[in-house]
Amino acid sequence: MKKKNALAVMFGLILIGMATAFLIWEWVEKREEPQEPDASDFCTITVQAVSGDELLDEYQVTVKKDTDCELPVTFSAEGYAFLGWETGETERKITYRATQDSTLRQLFSCDVVLPIVHIYTEEAKAVTSKEEYLSCIVSLDGRFTHTFDERAAKIKCRGFTSYYFAEKKSYRLKFDQKISLLGAKECKSYTLIANQFDRTMARNFFAYELSETLDYIEYTTMHEFVEVRINGSYEGVYLLCDKIDVGEGRVEIGKDTSDVDTGYLLEINNRIKETDPNAPFFELYDLCYELKSPESATDEELAPFLSYIETYIYSCCLRVLYGTWNSVCEAIDVDSFVDTYIINEWMGNLDSGAFSFFLYKKEGGKLYSGPVWDYDLAGGHMNYAMGNEETCPADEGLYVRSYSWWYCQLMNREEFRMRVHERIVEVEPRLRETLRLVDPDNPNGIYRVYREEIEKNNLRWDMFREDPNFWLNFMETKEVLSYKTLYGQYEFLHAWLTKRLDFLVAVL
Repeated sequence: MKKKNALAVMFGLILIGMATAFLIWEWVEKREEPQEPDASDFCTITVQAVSGDELLDEYQVTVKKDTDCELPVTFSAEGYAFLGWETGETERKITYRATQDSTLRQLFSCDVVLPIVHIYTEEAKAVTSKEEYLSCIVSLDGRFTHTFDERAAKIKCRGFTSYYFAEKKSYRLKFDQKISLLGAKECKSYTLIANQFDRTMARNFFAYELSETLDYIEYTTMHEFVEVRINGSYEGVYLLCDKIDVGEGRVEIGKDTSDVDTGYLLEINNRIKETDPNAPFFELYDLCYELKSPESATDEELAPFLSYIETYIYSCCLRVLYGTWNSVCEAIDVDSFVDTYIINEWMGNLDSGAFSFFLYKKEGGKLYSGPVWDYDLAGGHMNYAMGNEETCPADEGLYVRSYSWWYCQLMNREEFRMRVHERIVEVEPRLRETLRLVDPDNPNGIYRVYREEIEKNNLRWDMFREDPNFWLNFMETKEVLSYKTLYGQYEFLHAWLTKRLDFLVAVL
């Protein structure tokens, strides 16, 4: 009996094995062979690095259609700078989705002359306030020199007219630690000047270069053209300057506050009563003098210094108005006033009497004029103060003598007029050499060196649009508006400054 049961079990196992084998064989016969991927579901992206018409490098990526892929910049070579992707992005790695075979270009330049300032704000916030700083990280691609990565800083908007009327804002950078940018003396505070009132972007640069050629202006702000990108977005060409301040290699006046006869830095700023009425300032002869240095945490501590410098400035004014010439020379540094007058009158700087006009007094010393600052509204393209919408004549009118209290009163003194005459004859060759900077046909001039970058900036901000509501069209004279190209704007500026200098040499 047991033997029969064992045979039955064995027979059953054999049947189960045969059935299992049959099922496996049937599944193998019926299963589908693995299919090759359908090529129509994929596409190839060819990424090319190009400089003009020159192909520098390329690589290919095969991806499934309608799926995102990351494409990096892989090309790197000395002498070439990455400008951005042809799609408009400026990051070095982008996300891209293709629906078919395509070619995507990375744009490089072997002729880029501008350092690039990269600014990344916390949480990628927009910089909109001129009162509150935003924390940020700053990197500088210095075109093979002065490069650095990720320095902690703060940023805010700056300026008045440019802040309220211009679309492109100017900025103030304040680093957590002193740093040298592009070879400047180490400091914490720098400015990025937008120059949006000036299509040539040359007027401020030219004025500061002019300042450096004249012996009696002791300090001129550093000034270098840079490209600015904020949170990866191209913001245009700016003029990088160190903030006008007291210190070694800047306005050197002394900072010992143990005595009130210390160093003072003042700015004539007639907007201060409206923009910052709590700031330390005083008013004399309808001019507001804002005290920039010394600084103090409390008004009480600052009061004796403010009182002292107000009294000193008042005494200078009285000497200029009524004193002997020797008494004037004892109170002010005449040569610095002469040199700053020549710059301001040549530039036709109508703001020089009321805004952005700096004075300083050295510790135990005289009152000086300078440093020079803010010329984007000068140079003949705006004549709002004269009420002339048609033109700003270069060969008539001593504009600055008419509108600046200091220059008006000083030019009423024969001794000062004689010194101006002697000085402009003395420095005329230097002035004409500096004038070549704005000659559009000078191969070493601003136009020829920076043309591509400035035109890119003007395209970004649509600077040549014809729109009666465009703030720049509203402010400029009709003569300037008639020049529709960057070259034409430089032609106008060079011709205006040439004619203006000829006029001043003849009449001063």
